[in-house]
Amino acid sequence: MNKSVSFQAAPFTGAFGNAKTVRNDNSSRFGKYIDVHFNSVGSIEGARIEKYLLEKSRIVAQSQGERNYHIFYCLLAGLSAEEKKHLELTRPSDYFYLTQGKSLEADGRDDAADLAEIRSAMKVLLFKEPEIGAIFQLLSALLHIGNVKYRGTVVDTIEGVEVSDAANVARIARLLQGTDQSMLSKLHNNHSKGTLYLRPKSDLQRSFGVKHFAGPVFYHTKGFLEKNRDAFSADLHALVQSSKMHLLLRIFDNVDYVENGTISGTIRGKGVTVSGQFRKSLDQLMQQLNHTEPFFIRCIKPNEFKRALVSASSIVFLLVII
Repeated sequence: MNKSVSFQAAPFTGAFGNAKTVRNDNSSRFGKYIDVHFNSVGSIEGARIEKYLLEKSRIVAQSQGERNYHIFYCLLAGLSAEEKKHLELTRPSDYFYLTQGKSLEADGRDDAADLAEIRSAMKVLLFKEPEIGAIFQLLSALLHIGNVKYRGTVVDTIEGVEVSDAANVARIARLLQGTDQSMLSKLHNNHSKGTLYLRPKSDLQRSFGVKHFAGPVFYHTKGFLEKNRDAFSADLHALVQSSKMHLLLRIFDNVDYVENGTISGTIRGKGVTVSGQFRKSLDQLMQQLNHTEPFFIRCIKPNEFKRALVSASSIVFLLVII
């Protein structure tokens, strides 16, 4: 990409990859490596962007005080009334995927104005109007999907099967696939003596801790393995393949899936877990960095309130000595 395109990539990638968190109103939720190209006189001629592991789970769930990705709020604030009517969109408070964090706004952001900037950037990046419309349509579909609710019903048929030993079924499941609890037990057994590993005071707490550079952080293991498998319904994959939306087909054409032999009716990306994808991405990034001379820029967060010109000496001191 040339110089002008390079500069316009920032608002575009920021809208789709950044979100408000409890610590940062514009937090990047993916890894980004930018390879900038200079000419012989030192002027920027172009750049190449590599992305690493977007936080997909944020699309469907956000923690208290956090938002989904900026683009959703920009869309609802910046589209014209006619465009919103065409996409059957209303306001952020009407969508489950945007309200779980109970924070619909981010300080210092103008979502409506940001959409105009995003649209301008997409045109500079050579997106055509039909492509922009298709992207907005897909984003709208995600919001509508989040509002679909399912109610379980019990159907009494002769095909029903009586489980005589439920404990044994659970035991088999643990042996074949593992459980969150078995994973936690292995973590405790293998790492409890480590200086950076933290075991909770009670085994009833399904969590483990890690001493990070900014302090100890505890992780709850509920759903760990399921998220790590990155599996989804084979029926859903077949449904996507039957879609007439070219953008959706292109997205899934770029992802290779194989049948998962351990979970009936599901598939996952080439048998690679999320942690495996992360390790692969990290290896690729390190290979890139090994061919460069790194310079480190340390960013100091002056306070926990995300306020300008306010410095908390204890927080700054902790970050400086690490």
